[in-house]
Amino acid sequence: MSTPHDAEPTWYKYVGITLALTSGLFIGSSFIFKKRGLLDTKAKHGELGDGHAYLKSPMWWTGMILMALGEVLNFVAYAFSPAILVTPLGAISVVISAILSEIFLKERLNFTGKVGCAQCIIGAVIIVLHAPESNGSDTIPEFFGYVTAPSFIMYAVLCGAGIAYLVYIIAPLHGETNPMVYITTCSLIGSFLVLSCQGLGSSLAYTFSHWNEDNQFLQWPIYPLMRSSRSP
Repeated sequence: MSTPHDAEPTWYKYVGITLALTSGLFIGSSFIFKKRGLLDTKAKHGELGDGHAYLKSPMWWTGMILMALGEVLNFVAYAFSPAILVTPLGAISVVISAILSEIFLKERLNFTGKVGCAQCIIGAVIIVLHAPESNGSDTIPEFFGYVTAPSFIMYAVLCGAGIAYLVYIIAPLHGETNPMVYITTCSLIGSFLVLSCQGLGSSLAYTFSHWNEDNQFLQWPIYPLMRSSRSP
């Protein structure tokens, strides 16, 4: 049974910010390495090569490794900072990718793209300045107390209905012509994945600092939560 616990240290927030920004740097850079690898493969082997020629490209593998590291850091960031802070900072990867693509791939960013990058940076600064200091929950019972609240259940039902409507009604009609159909679907599904990562990451961080007093691995719901935190 979980017991009341002390508030999280202030430095947790800054660790989470650092991890989230580093994650954005790695993920944003990974796209450049992977595309450079694909372009080099195309130049060397033709349009398609043997279908898997890019797997021999060190550049492509460097990009994959950077992306994997970035995703790991992003997950760990949820253990230290609220999802409302970590998730929007993921947009920094878009800015990094846009800047590096102009430098290394010679892809010109138009005025609209530059405005979008500026908005991402301004938004990230505002979020960092005004985000809460700590997570809403640290233990598994606290987390499930929130997700079983009537307000969240209503949200989950509405999201589920919206996802079903988009997938089975809208996507067959407009999916190939309107990218917002799939973007919206992924965003709705992603909201649950972010929530799972937040709950799992926070409970793991709490467990490591309270291993003997309040080990969250003794709470059975952590195991289905670990499964749901994995990307499909």
